[in-house]
Amino acid sequence: MNPGACFAALLLCSATLAAAQSYPDRPIQMIVPFGPGGTTDIMARLLADEFGRQLGGSVVVANTAGAGGSIGMGNVARARADG
Repeated sequence: MNPGACFAALLLCSATLAAAQSYPDRPIQMIVPFGPGGTTDIMARLLADEFGRQLGGSVVVANTAGAGGSIGMGNVARARADG
């Protein structure tokens, strides 16, 4: 058998294993930079419910109020980049 054909078959097998992961593999956190109960919080919770239904996972709304939204935006900037 041709060595190139063996290598191609090996690549095809490994590609199917890598594609087996599903997204999201853990809850998604939506950071709202304002306090709970306001218009922004209500809209975020409605969006989180719809996102959760469409993605097949859970979306958690985290209210981080203070400094006119700067604290929440700082948390977003420092969040782990996970795609």
